[in-house]
Amino acid sequence: MPLLVHGVLVGEGWGRERRLGAHRVRAWPSGETARRLDAGQSREAERTMANEWGPLAGLIGDWEGEGGLDTAYSHAHRDVIGTPYREKCSMTPFGPVDNGPQKLYGLDYRSAMWRGDEQSPFHTEVGYWLWDGAAGEVVRGFVVPRGIAVLAGGTTSPDAGDFVLRATNGGAPYAIGENRYLAQNASTASYEVRVIVGEGTWSYDEVAMLHMAGFEEPFAHRDHNTLRRVG
Repeated sequence: MPLLVHGVLVGEGWGRERRLGAHRVRAWPSGETARRLDAGQSREAERTMANEWGPLAGLIGDWEGEGGLDTAYSHAHRDVIGTPYREKCSMTPFGPVDNGPQKLYGLDYRSAMWRGDEQSPFHTEVGYWLWDGAAGEVVRGFVVPRGIAVLAGGTTSPDAGDFVLRATNGGAPYAIGENRYLAQNASTASYEVRVIVGEGTWSYDEVAMLHMAGFEEPFAHRDHNTLRRVG
């Protein structure tokens, strides 16, 4: 029987075959025995996921957060303002993906943010989180439908619950791409995010440094939120 942990099949369970007439059937334990086996299999599955997905294992699932804060320049207000937001995010595991000898385990992620009671999100992201266990490397690649693509990365340990990813415009290997309008009017010079993973929660605190038309100094655009697992 496959094990389902946070929405992902991670292994095969066990059963005892017996003959019923001309057919072979697999008998599965029940009652207290089944509960003990399920608990044991769940622990084994969690260990397997931690080994394969490393620090990303704690991010698997569906998430919601109500306490987000977006600090950014508002063209309507002609000032820097803080805007509360709520967020929904899904992290679906996949892997392995092979690049020659490199083996990656990842999360297919989608997130959306809403201000107040608005129906359409003011910000969305789609992308991937990737873990290279041999190199101890975490990569987050995502696209924002304003014409920005970010590939941020860093190194950490497999059991890390706190890590930082960075990217720079024109940098290597972790870089930022943007369209012509943004390059001329609100170019992202750098991006940094700190991720903290807890028991059934995770939080992020990210800062993008922008070169904005009309600003002499780079401007910090900051977003942070704490999300709780809902599925």
